[in-house]
Amino acid sequence: MKTKHFIYFVLATFLFLGCSNDESGNGEGGGELYAPKLSVCKVVDSTTVFLSWSSVTDAETYVVYYYDYTENEGTKYVYTQTESKSCFVYGLTPNTDYGFVVIAKAGSKESEMSNMKEVTTPAEY
Repeated sequence: MKTKHFIYFVLATFLFLGCSNDESGNGEGGGELYAPKLSVCKVVDSTTVFLSWSSVTDAETYVVYYYDYTENEGTKYVYTQTESKSCFVYGLTPNTDYGFVVIAKAGSKESEMSNMKEVTTPAEY
């Protein structure tokens, strides 16, 4: 009877270990990266915005994109790639509507886009 219990224990252990790599959805074992949550989008001045987002398990870098809504219904641009969870976006145009999103990257994997935050930069003083 003890042998039967031992076999069940070994099988349960292998099943647990075999499934635990992918259940988070974040590991290299075939799971995907979750999208970061863009939580802060604060206008600093007429040409600068500060962004901050949530950490994503297993992310190596984050790519920040912005949409300029003065051009053809929102032209999308890559601003930067960073290992940080925040950045300043410089060189924006005063009195302009922008939208910001972030994606997480790990090797060749990319997450879906974060939620979008929109701001209008103020006119120059």
